[in-house]
Amino acid sequence: MELPVQVPEVKESTALGAAIYAGLGVGVFDDPASAARRVNRIERTLEPQADASEAYAITAGDRIAQLLVMPVTRARFIPVDRLPGTERGDGGFGSTGYRTAAPDFAASSATESPTHQSGVSA
Repeated sequence: MELPVQVPEVKESTALGAAIYAGLGVGVFDDPASAARRVNRIERTLEPQADASEAYAITAGDRIAQLLVMPVTRARFIPVDRLPGTERGDGGFGSTGYRTAAPDFAASSATESPTHQSGVSA
C-alpha cells in the first residue's frame, strides 16, 4: 500500500480520549473530530521505502498491532403472547428479598478492618 504512517506522541490513548470528552462536555471543543486534531501531536512520520533491500519477517507471537478479531453473535428474538411464570410471581424487582441494613463495622474490634472480616485480603 505504501502509505506513510504517523506515530503519535502520546502512546496511552484512554486518558487522552477521556480528556477530549471532558473538554467537549465543558465547551472547550466543538466536536470530537476537531478536538482530536487539536490535541494529537505527531512524533514522527514513517515513510514507505519501496527500495528497501531487506524484508521484515513477521512471525507468530510478534507484537505488531493492537487488534482483536471476535465473532459477532446476533440474538434471534422469538415473539410470544405470554411469558412463563417465575418464582417471583406477580412481584416486581426486589420482591424476592433484600437486606434491610448494612453490616455494623463499628461494632468490630479496632484491629480488624471490614475487608479482613469478609475474608477478602488486600
